[in-house]
Amino acid sequence: MNQYKKYTLAVFMGLLLSIFAAVSFAATMSPVGTWTTISNKDGKSRGIVRIWKSGGKLYGKVLKIYKRKCDTGLCNNCPGGMKNKPVPGLTILRGVKQVSKNEWSGGHIIDPETGRTYRVKITMSPNGKRLIVRG
Repeated sequence: MNQYKKYTLAVFMGLLLSIFAAVSFAATMSPVGTWTTISNKDGKSRGIVRIWKSGGKLYGKVLKIYKRKCDTGLCNNCPGGMKNKPVPGLTILRGVKQVSKNEWSGGHIIDPETGRTYRVKITMSPNGKRLIVRG
């Protein structure tokens, strides 16, 4: 094999591997995992939430909260069986479906501070390092 053919083959293989790596990364981008929640009001960390997938839908549970002054750590205003339960351990995200490459919606999220339930939309940043959650 001459030098030109070896070089061409090496460049082709490098490009092919790059394409597979990019496709693999795009295919694995998902909100599934453990995330730190950030307050919209003050930009401080509020807690840690684990998101998992079951039956093609996303669910999320509070693992830890960072207490603030006047924070009891209980979901005082939550509905039903969640009322007055400790926030760590609560499943606050339920039934969210993927609607496009980096967007999920169709489920509900509960705000433990107010006890209100909202329809939710989750968008993942292009680099996969940030979730934007809107209720």
